[in-house]
Amino acid sequence: MRLNADLTAIERNYPNIFTAADYAGQPFIGGLFEGAQFYYIDDYNCAVLITWPSGQGRQVVMFRSTELLGRSTSAGGVNTYVARRVLNSNGFAQGSLVPIAIADGGTDWHGMFFRDTFPIGRIPALIPATWSDGWPVFGTNGVVPVGGTCAKPVQLSPAEELFHRQQSIVVSDDLANDAPHKAYQDEQWTIPTPPPTGDHPTEAEITPNGSWLDMAWGWNHGPDNRYWSLTDGTAGCD
Repeated sequence: MRLNADLTAIERNYPNIFTAADYAGQPFIGGLFEGAQFYYIDDYNCAVLITWPSGQGRQVVMFRSTELLGRSTSAGGVNTYVARRVLNSNGFAQGSLVPIAIADGGTDWHGMFFRDTFPIGRIPALIPATWSDGWPVFGTNGVVPVGGTCAKPVQLSPAEELFHRQQSIVVSDDLANDAPHKAYQDEQWTIPTPPPTGDHPTEAEITPNGSWLDMAWGWNHGPDNRYWSLTDGTAGCD
């Protein structure tokens, strides 16, 4: 969409500059497009996003065109974006290109993507990219060496690397690291002593639940009939 001059309203919409239907028959295109990031690189408008073809895992695709708005600005409304798969490896997906300036004035490119790694969660990965004919390829021909290594874009001394690794993570069984001391760490908590188990729910805890071995799933029947167990299929209180 395009906003007006004072950014208070939408001046014009440009829907569907490219859609999955434009790439019917290309096996690396699925019905889902997500997480698009746009870049202008060497006279091309490049969109990096994920797609999820049927029966496959999520993968990264790049679309590029000299016309930023695709069919909205091309003759006859034809989609001008060409698509190419740039990463399909071990579930690494949503993310973007990362340009890193190097000493000779050039640019090294990487991809910052995450991988769904159960049960830990989404693990970020910085994956080097190589360019050929205006297209990036991540890892080794689109494959990330899980369990292997990739060259780091920035080299630290062993002491610097250890310091930055320990800044924000716990590195001991005492839940301690070298982060600055915080006031909340000095708080003292007093945990009250629980009441003893008794026969009356207003004076003590309810009789402990039974176990699945004796099929006593819930509270036992109270002496004053105010609460019942689940062993007979009922539960409730007066």
